[in-house]
Amino acid sequence: MISKLPYFGGQFHSDDWAISVSMVFGIPLGLLAVTLANAGLGKDIWNVPFDDITYILKIYFVQEVMYFATINITKVSILFFYLRIFPSQNFRIASWIVMGTTIAYGLALILAALFQCTPVDMAWKNWDGEHQSARCSNINLISWMSAAINIVLDVVVIAMPACELFGLSLSMKKKLQILLMFGVGFFVTIVSTIRLQSLLRFGNSQNITWDHVPAGYWSTIEGHASILCACMPAIRVLLRKIFPSLFGDRTGASSNGTKGARNNGGNYICNNGGGRVFSSNAAGSQSPCSPHVRSSPGKDGQVFFESDIFPLVERGDIMRELGFGSYTVIRSDNNR
Repeated sequence: MISKLPYFGGQFHSDDWAISVSMVFGIPLGLLAVTLANAGLGKDIWNVPFDDITYILKIYFVQEVMYFATINITKVSILFFYLRIFPSQNFRIASWIVMGTTIAYGLALILAALFQCTPVDMAWKNWDGEHQSARCSNINLISWMSAAINIVLDVVVIAMPACELFGLSLSMKKKLQILLMFGVGFFVTIVSTIRLQSLLRFGNSQNITWDHVPAGYWSTIEGHASILCACMPAIRVLLRKIFPSLFGDRTGASSNGTKGARNNGGNYICNNGGGRVFSSNAAGSQSPCSPHVRSSPGKDGQVFFESDIFPLVERGDIMRELGFGSYTVIRSDNNR
């Protein structure tokens, strides 16, 4: 969020709003873990007062809903981010499909968690078996299926940018750097897998206050790690602005001699060897541009300057959003 403040030249987009909503659920998810521990979670059920067991299960009920909301809204945020920076039509269609699937899956899980029992309060009162009128669904089966589907969606969302990024004219080193940043998301997938294993053990437990602990902390770790993964591009942008020297930003000329390229509209782009780049039109006038750039002609007479050695696509400004640089667009006078 800090990197999006006007002071740092940022602005909010759909992905930023989505991750903000995710944090509204994700932060209490962690805070409630402390509440559960204070209430007796982690103790043998025979050492916990009956009223406290009911209270623990009530908090766990709230945590379930927050967990499902956190992980799915975070995926939606990541997909909104993809839609903002990747211009490929096929990729965008795939992103919308995955987003629709994620939203439908998330809503189904939240509703299943909210109404797992009839009446609703039996979700935390029926543990003692004394409420014969209670009707509860198999929440364990729902949890196992949701965890498996969540792992599949994690892999899909994380793997989606690979083809797009490898299609850019980057060195293998830079491609690996970017994929490593996205690849942190695989840690979330690993956590999801471990959580599924803990859910399988918890589902058959007769000692719920003791056996819930692994499922509880892995759920919390997964929720917070997924938010961190979604925020990594913005974190890198922020760190790059605060500590530019750590990311190899330069201020001098990148090469000597004159280099240039002519675009479709008659503009001539050249590096005069002194660290300044100019855009020259047919009339001979020049305007200075940023140093350390290369140029490539775009549509309608636009020339896209590429910061350092990181090429950018025509729309979306991938590298600026990932914290690897930015670009400038100069439109030919002939096309105004």
